[in-house]
Amino acid sequence: MRKQFARLAVVALVLVLGLATASQAQRNIKAEVVPVVATDGVAAGSELRTALQITLPEGLHTNSNKPRDPSLIPISVTVTSPPGIEVKEIVYPAPTDLVSKGSEQPLRVFERSFAIGVAMTVDADTPAGDLTIPVLLKYQACDEAMCYIPQRVATGWTVQVRGEKTAVAPAHEDVFKTIAWGTGEKPADVPATAAVAPAGTPSQVGSGKADKGDPLARVGEFAVLGSTGGYLGSSEFLDFVKGAESGVQQKGMFEGRGPLMILLLVFIGGLALNLTPCVLPMIPINLAIIGAGARAGSRGRGFWLGAAYGAAMAVVYGLLGLVVILTAS
Repeated sequence: MRKQFARLAVVALVLVLGLATASQAQRNIKAEVVPVVATDGVAAGSELRTALQITLPEGLHTNSNKPRDPSLIPISVTVTSPPGIEVKEIVYPAPTDLVSKGSEQPLRVFERSFAIGVAMTVDADTPAGDLTIPVLLKYQACDEAMCYIPQRVATGWTVQVRGEKTAVAPAHEDVFKTIAWGTGEKPADVPATAAVAPAGTPSQVGSGKADKGDPLARVGEFAVLGSTGGYLGSSEFLDFVKGAESGVQQKGMFEGRGPLMILLLVFIGGLALNLTPCVLPMIPINLAIIGAGARAGSRGRGFWLGAAYGAAMAVVYGLLGLVVILTAS
């Protein structure tokens, strides 16, 4: 019996670790973003073409820059123009119609691998030398069933500015020939002092490094003033809000109680859960599985069967609780 219990515990641990790994993978769906430049340099007073090569994991897509459903998060590119650089157009690829479960109309999406082009002009009086142009990409990866946490990637292009009428050599022609130049959109004005992470540094939601106008980036600025649970009447809820605003800390159920009292409360709460409508139909089924009365063979065997069943349940749900606490998923 002890061997069977050990096997059950091992199986439960493997399942929970697998769930934790899958959950962590789902929370960190990231695209590979590579900034590329059309030439090995740029002459002052000429046009500069750049692009972001974006590759998602297999089976994923992003919403287009203009989704049909306004509640969806569009992909966007924001360029912080340094002095001497003006963004003329941002060219997104042609979207693909995707029929998704639960959606009344096809979604406009960009599938797995695509490029977004950015055309800029360089002022004639721009000094020669290396010039870094920061860019911020915002997107949300989705599959056919669900969407994942929105991501923000801060990167940039580094180009060598040369004298006027200086010859430059083409580069990454396979990428730039797929971009429909002249069909893009004029970008919104972005001040040169906008807070964007340095080129090549990834920046995720809530990092605090994003521009203040981005609502997703401001989530990390909020502070939790108070928390409560269960049903509250209108007067109790208003009292809770006033207390939270004034700095009054709510006393938790277990706060100020000893370990024995906490264990007793947890035990009573577990017994109370057995009286819920979801659990009651399972009681005869569980008794049949474990073996009740004469079917158990002996009281000792019935006790160990029940203990193995209960302990396995406790291990599984305990580990799942740890996964939720440690990964916030």
